Amino acid sequence: MSEDVVPDDHQVVITGAVHQPTVTVGRSGAIVADLGTSSDDAAAELARISGEVDARLATRVPVTVATAPIAELFAPHDPTVMQVEALVLWVVDADRYACTPELCGRLVDQLRKHPSIAQTVLVRGEYSERAKAAIAAIQAADIGVRRLTSFGNPPRYPALIEVVRPDRIIVTLGGDAVPRQTFSGLPGGELPMLARAPVLNRLLVEAFDADRTALYTELKGRGWPLIGFAHPGGAVRVATWPNGVTAMPVFADRAMAGKAMAETGLTDPPIVAAPPRVLFAGASGKGMAIAIGAFTDSGEAKYIVLSPDELRQLV
Repeated sequence: MSEDVVPDDHQVVITGAVHQPTVTVGRSGAIVADLGTSSDDAAAELARISGEVDARLATRVPVTVATAPIAELFAPHDPTVMQVEALVLWVVDADRYACTPELCGRLVDQLRKHPSIAQTVLVRGEYSERAKAAIAAIQAADIGVRRLTSFGNPPRYPALIEVVRPDRIIVTLGGDAVPRQTFSGLPGGELPMLARAPVLNRLLVEAFDADRTALYTELKGRGWPLIGFAHPGGAVRVATWPNGVTAMPVFADRAMAGKAMAETGLTDPPIVAAPPRVLFAGASGKGMAIAIGAFTDSGEAKYIVLSPDELRQLV
């Protein structure tokens, strides 16, 4: 929407989906509870965001909601509106929540905690079969679901749209409504690549200059894939460090992998992604070392190199 169509005495305020778990309160009092992109710390993030939402709902702010097109929310139009006791919009990576039935159950329990409150879930990410299963579980709790849609370049994903008029604030929801689906269970299966891996990245940074016991314990039991790069022909990409060590660089999540691509000038390379046990077994069998990288707060890329012998022990 371009600014020249907004009347001078009006404002349009858009609260978009973000990457990190965040609670935002709009001008109208509507709450956007964004659970962030897919993460290996999703359970703790859900608990923290849920706690913030519960605290804010202790003081409820009535919200005026409309479903008309935005242009019809400007004065002098008088759109049909609905007054709700409070409004909470959850932004959820549905594919991530479908991976862990217990986590999906915690989300649904949270949604059911406030039955008198108007709530809607906006789902991000690919609309996969696994994501559809999580959506159906949410809808089974009689919660409406919408799919985030983008506009602009770079793209923005509006969750809450507030039209601030001289007389009142009218809100409408971003995204498109998702038709009701039948819940038949969560499919499980292989875990997808994560957008964020705060747990593993924290352990990596701590292990650069300290004991690696906690890192090794995490890697042994980890099911989320590590991400590396390949050449167009399929051979994995390796790098050689100043001390002469050659290894395959891998990363815990898409964010770190994207930073590494930017740092090394790679453009759209083929991706190699596998759980640590699979990746380590393949590399050690070929006598190859693995270098797990992370970026420090200062933006420096650092790596922990695991020799073939260390990889065999971790497998």
